[in-house]
Amino acid sequence: MNRISKIFVCALLQFALCVVGDAQMRSLPPIFKDWIKSDGMKHATVSMEIVRLPRTAPQQTPDSLNPAINRGRVLYSYDPERLMTPASVLKLVTAATGFRVLGPNYVWPDSVPMIDSADVRLPGLERFNPDLLVEDIEEYMPGLDNLLPDSGQMLMDVMDRTLAESLNLQAETLLRLLTPSCRLDSGLLKVQDYWRKRGLDMESLVMYDGCGISPSDRVTAHFINSLLADMQFDAPFRKAMADIAMEGTVREFLKKTRLSGQGQLKTGTLKNVVAYAGYIRGSDGRTYAVTIFVANNTCKHAEVRKEIEKLLLSLIP
Repeated sequence: MNRISKIFVCALLQFALCVVGDAQMRSLPPIFKDWIKSDGMKHATVSMEIVRLPRTAPQQTPDSLNPAINRGRVLYSYDPERLMTPASVLKLVTAATGFRVLGPNYVWPDSVPMIDSADVRLPGLERFNPDLLVEDIEEYMPGLDNLLPDSGQMLMDVMDRTLAESLNLQAETLLRLLTPSCRLDSGLLKVQDYWRKRGLDMESLVMYDGCGISPSDRVTAHFINSLLADMQFDAPFRKAMADIAMEGTVREFLKKTRLSGQGQLKTGTLKNVVAYAGYIRGSDGRTYAVTIFVANNTCKHAEVRKEIEKLLLSLIP
């Protein structure tokens, strides 16, 4: 391909991206358009998808290969296929895989052998890079992540705390428990293998750990919503997530609004990332899968959260 042809192709691709972006913007309300153009957000990267989920469970079992699952209807989206840093939203992938592969009644073992070199830092995971992770939970429960669950507990009970309180060490341990070898690499392969068989696009997930602390982790909003749709009728998974405005890292989110208590969400927070993903029940009685990623905002995270609250109140019926 000569130089002129390359320039033409690049221009064509740029034009196509602009057309797609314009189409997405036209379908979104002014509140969103004004927000992403505002001071503190105009240089940020935003990815969002809101899906109205089906009312009834699919006929296929959770172990079906390549099932034709009805994953709902996309109501709103903005750049949903962009790979974004998930922060602790990645714990949803680890927990969902654990519930499906091990089962909610899996009994937590007495010990977990940490045998490969990548695991040397596991016992002090939250201190591996103290400037990297800034989970909301640290503001009012410092040091909680140092505690490993007692042996003999069922997985559903362990995950109740892991997701609601965003505990890194538990999520990392679960990733290793997915295979008999208890190795990090084997756990990551198990995640890939399981969700590929469920029909998800695995190019949409780049996963280096189980909790989202790696700066190289990436996932798309569409992948997370597809996983949420697949797990919608798995009651232990839903129960393990924090109830909106009630507990965990979302105890203040959407408080004293019509969406208070109307679903479950998982947060993700790094110094340059704000993320939310989970289920919200609308006033129409339907359940919506919601994933929103914001990266590289120059305004305060608290301001981003307030704007996301306004956005959800505007978009969810």
